Amino acid sequence: MNDVRAITITLIFEACAVNRDENIGGNMQSIKKLRRRGGIYSFLSRAFMRHKLFNALARKYSWKPAPVTVGTNNVIQFDLENNSIIHSEELDFFGYMSTVSETVVRKAPIGMTKAVSLEPWEGDMAFYANHDMVARAQKQGKKATPNPFSKEEHLSLYKFSIVMDLDRIGVDEVIVQKDAKIFGVEVREEMKKDFDGGYVEIKKLSKDYYSVTAKVNEDEKRKRICNFLDVVINGFDIHTSTESWSTTPMFAIVATLNLPLTLFNPYVKLNENGLDSTSLTSAIENTSVLKVWMYPGMFKVGVKGVDVVESPKKLYEKICAEIS
Repeated sequence: MNDVRAITITLIFEACAVNRDENIGGNMQSIKKLRRRGGIYSFLSRAFMRHKLFNALARKYSWKPAPVTVGTNNVIQFDLENNSIIHSEELDFFGYMSTVSETVVRKAPIGMTKAVSLEPWEGDMAFYANHDMVARAQKQGKKATPNPFSKEEHLSLYKFSIVMDLDRIGVDEVIVQKDAKIFGVEVREEMKKDFDGGYVEIKKLSKDYYSVTAKVNEDEKRKRICNFLDVVINGFDIHTSTESWSTTPMFAIVATLNLPLTLFNPYVKLNENGLDSTSLTSAIENTSVLKVWMYPGMFKVGVKGVDVVESPKKLYEKICAEIS
């Protein structure tokens, strides 16, 4: 399995457009929308999906949110002086940028798309008002009137894709000046310091500059990858404003790759018969693909060259066994 450099996942789930946009003139709440080929499609932003995904990892597997610092002009940044990818799974998988003492950047090894509706929005809207609260106030002898508002609504199937760059998970290198503090070490000389779950190594590049590498041990790296796969493949909640939906898949397709690509995203399409099998077959015929698994879920999909499984749980178990 040394050729496996990445894993990509595309899934379909059902939800309402709960990730809202700015208000349209007063008490009218809009949804996030895109226009494409004459149609309007709702979407859940990448930032929204990232937030909900990490919250699920924190609750299910106790992933640690990275500590932050508040600097000049109230700028909030991750605390990279005292923390690294060893200390925080969030820094490892979702990347960072910090300018606290040194400017250091980690491009996230996890790439993800917006969750975009597969069915067009056709102007659905609902009218709401706080009648119950008004009735309570009136029963207490207080003057109260309803505060009506309208919401754009869209119930749809959504498509969401993720790619994991396995080469970059569990390892992080930055170049800093001498006497900097980074990843919980003082940069003054060449050294290697062990931490629970990995180590930080300092190497001298020149008189003034050093390479500082944080590396997570292999067992911990595999555990983190399997945690992540579990939550993505089996679903996480997208609860907001007491309205609760989830990404529990109605369809999922996963592939191991030798190059990190969100391969299936443009090929997962609906047609009059459900899911477009011809389009998916075209996606699989790609030189970066090593192996493909599919959970058909609610759809009848005939695609050759894939390992078909009967549940999200089985899909997760197969992928996790493959990378282990």
